[in-house]
Amino acid sequence: YKFYILLFLVILLPYGYFLHWIGGWNEASRLDLTYSMVERHSFNIDPYHENTGDKALRQGRYYCDKAPGQSFFAVPAYILIKTAIKALRLPVSFNAPDSITVFYLVTLFCVGVPSAFLGVVFYKFIGYFTEDKRFQLLVTLGYSLCTLAFPYSTLFIGHQFAAVLVFSAFFLAFRMKQA
Repeated sequence: YKFYILLFLVILLPYGYFLHWIGGWNEASRLDLTYSMVERHSFNIDPYHENTGDKALRQGRYYCDKAPGQSFFAVPAYILIKTAIKALRLPVSFNAPDSITVFYLVTLFCVGVPSAFLGVVFYKFIGYFTEDKRFQLLVTLGYSLCTLAFPYSTLFIGHQFAAVLVFSAFFLAFRMKQA
């Protein structure tokens, strides 16, 4: 298991090094929903709607117009991050969407960590087709760090999050078929 932990960390490190926050509407809309669920116990994003154009207006209320899975997944991570920052008394603002630190940590834990986990799953999957460990590693690192999986693993958008879920389900089904 030491190798898998090392592989996970080798993939996670570059994901954690980069932060692609350019004020994107896609990211903001999803994060606004997470903030709203935790801070206001509401699904509308009314207090935050001005920072995104990706929103839906319904009966005078603004809502995130994205699939909500990633925002829901981020709720426990946001709560833990917020609790840890407060417990450590770090000087971090929680004024959404102003807090780059909170945004970075939520993105890292909710997209980067699952994506690095996908790298380990992908490595194991390639092992079904070859016994060459170097080839497995090369293909895994090639996918994880040399394709669009890399930038999408640093953004709070749904692409890589969906890839993790879909490939993990595929891998589980593949293993069940092999057994």
